[in-house]
Amino acid sequence: MYLDHNDLGGVNRSKWWWDHMLDKHSDYQAALAYDDDDVLIGYLIYYNQDQTFYIHEWINLNPLSRQLLAKFVIKHQSIFSKFVYESPNPDFKSDILDDPYTTNLTVTPYMMARIVNLEDFLQRYPIQVNSLEKIYFRVKDTLEWNDHTWALEINDGKVKLSDADGEGADLELTIQTLTKAMFGYRNLNSLADYGAVKGDLSKINSLSKVFVSERPQLIDYF
Repeated sequence: MYLDHNDLGGVNRSKWWWDHMLDKHSDYQAALAYDDDDVLIGYLIYYNQDQTFYIHEWINLNPLSRQLLAKFVIKHQSIFSKFVYESPNPDFKSDILDDPYTTNLTVTPYMMARIVNLEDFLQRYPIQVNSLEKIYFRVKDTLEWNDHTWALEINDGKVKLSDADGEGADLELTIQTLTKAMFGYRNLNSLADYGAVKGDLSKINSLSKVFVSERPQLIDYF
């Protein structure tokens, strides 16, 4: 179920990862949600410390799962005075609660992403456009195989990326900035507004449309 739901950049967990989590966090417990046909439709992993109920992970396949698991959590109101949901989703949903003023949001830096091999990464990347006229972009990186001017074009959904050192770049950025854009954390137009991307604004806008717009949900440490 985790793998089926893992579409926003989460870590692909092998069996050893799950075994390691159980060994490291023996206090973790799981609540499972099933539909009328006894099919698993959701789960949450939780634990408690003193008077606080912590939800470490919550996966839902449909609204029924969310309702069933929410009822499970609510049943613990008489036992715990505080509930904490450690969510990877940056969308604060206090407005759907009966009393949104009982909640508060704390954002904590957590897992970080790094593009190790840009050429390989782009060939696997879920591009969002079917075509793109050739764009030259300069990437600055301490890894020499990434540190190039690149030529990118897309025809009929097929990506062609090639080393174009010596060509004039339409835009320039660091690998860290490019990582933010390609993972959907912040789009290139926004990054350009803050001076993190320099170059032709129309080219920046065209390249930005190639990348996903949803923010990633990274909920694991390696």
